[in-house]
Amino acid sequence: MRIAYLAKTRVPDITANSMQSVQVCAALAGLGQSVTFIMIDDSDAGNEPTWEQLSDFYDVQKRFKVERIAIPNARGSRLLYLWASLVSIPRIRKKLIKGRYDLAFSRDVLSAWIASHCRLNTVFEAH
Repeated sequence: MRIAYLAKTRVPDITANSMQSVQVCAALAGLGQSVTFIMIDDSDAGNEPTWEQLSDFYDVQKRFKVERIAIPNARGSRLLYLWASLVSIPRIRKKLIKGRYDLAFSRDVLSAWIASHCRLNTVFEAH
């Protein structure tokens, strides 16, 4: 099964969101699934982390793909947040359609909504 795991986070990072995201991706990969971690990122870093960086930082062994969707930085303004959300919709949709995934697993409400509108079976994780 091809799984897209979507989360609005940066990796590597020490936040609970990034740690949980990477650990779930590793666990799903450990079950034999083909997992792509799609991080939706508003940082200026611009780089996708290498597998070696993730493996070392999070101490995970099961390999999965990591892809990045860059969105505008939305910190400090509700209007900027709305703009970033609107800009991210076609980017996320394109990535999901191009990847031909069987399942979308999301920690982000907007990503889960987009995945469901792409007619993907969707799991939304919220705490």
